[in-house]
Order: sequence, then C-alpha cells, then structure tokens
Amino acid sequence: MIPARYPLRETQRPDYAQRTAMNVADSDATLILTRGTLSGGTALTAELARKKGRACLVLKLEDRPPVGPVVSWLRENGIRVLNVAGPRESQRPGIGREAGEFLERLLQACSRGCTIGEGLAGDSTAQ
Repeated sequence: MIPARYPLRETQRPDYAQRTAMNVADSDATLILTRGTLSGGTALTAELARKKGRACLVLKLEDRPPVGPVVSWLRENGIRVLNVAGPRESQRPGIGREAGEFLERLLQACSRGCTIGEGLAGDSTAQ
C-alpha cells in the first residue's frame, strides 16, 4: 500500500505514454538517467519535457557523472518536484542499480542544502 502522503493519480490506460506525459506535466523538471542514446519511452520523456517547456537534464551513467552539477541545476531552476526517468531494466540490465546509487548520492547531497522540496515524482505503476 502506498502511503496517502504521496499524491498519486492512476492512469486511465496501461500504456506508458500517458503515464510519461502525466509525470512530465506534474513535475517542475525531469532528470533522465540512461546509458547510451535515448530511445523508446526515454526519448519520449525528453521530447515531452521540451514541448512542455520543462527543464530536462540527461545524464549518461556510463560517464560516472558527479552529483554537484545536478544539485546546482536543481537549485538554479528552483525545482521542487523532480520527475526521474530512464530505460527499463530489461532494456539496459544493471541500470536500476546504477540509477539507484546515483540517486542515493544526489539525495544525500540535497539533504545538505538542495532546494528540492516535496520529493521525487515518478511512475505510479510498476514496470
């Protein structure tokens, strides 16, 4: 059971495009954590963020990006709700672990002075 403090809305359809569009629309910005070139739903996320005029930062985890510039990006854009996206584990084996490790470092850095407020927006359905 998801705690009531998380204001999630279920999509009307099971396809990822609607969920992706809602996540982009309901957030101030999108952080895409990927490996390689964007494709499929990850590319759709970047395109929707651009069309909606939302800040979007794409990080290639194979480059081992530092969290400092991301913290600065969050501050500079006054981001309170962040949509985090990326490819599915089935498409990029190991990406879940890598993204989780990066986000853990980012949240630790944010806890020391980042302006992110309400938390992280994300998929309300499992993949």
